[in-house]
Amino acid sequence: MAQLQIDKVFAENLGVSYGGCVRDLAASLFNKEVAQAAGVRLNPLPFLGTEEKIRFKSYWAAALQGVGCWAALTSIPEYLTDDKLLRKTVFNMQSSADLALSKVLLSKLSDDDFKRYDAIRRRLIRISQNENTEKETLARAFLSEINGIPDSDVPDSRVTALSVHIGMAAGLFTKLANISKKDPGSYSRAQQKAAK
Repeated sequence: MAQLQIDKVFAENLGVSYGGCVRDLAASLFNKEVAQAAGVRLNPLPFLGTEEKIRFKSYWAAALQGVGCWAALTSIPEYLTDDKLLRKTVFNMQSSADLALSKVLLSKLSDDDFKRYDAIRRRLIRISQNENTEKETLARAFLSEINGIPDSDVPDSRVTALSVHIGMAAGLFTKLANISKKDPGSYSRAQQKAAK
């Protein structure tokens, strides 16, 4: 069997898969423990506080895209030497996540909340590309953004609590990358068409 090469098609397909993972983690599988770890109190009753729940889930989806970028960089060495591949994955992850979340979350955000979602996503993706980034770095940046405070003012206890969820999400993205690397379908354009 020929050696599979991490290439543009693989990067695009991984981005689409990562977008689906963001959707599942933020909308389908979201749990109240993430909000609690972040210090956000959401109404436990299903039909109360819907706007705040949608806002937090959207912001968490933005953070997850930074986590996905970080996981790709740490699990696929080729991304460290070819930033075009990383950009392809990030672009496809963003497009896929936005499309998947548009009806359930993003369309329900105000213009200001959507701008904040995009700002959180851009900041965490940028931070994820720094060489010394760890899950605590991402957790601190996210908490800083949602609370509107400097990174230095974020309590360490909150960073520790949220880092657990960042780490679990990163583990899922890493597993998805490792599965994709072994799947010949990940190197084919047919995989992209099947995802749509």
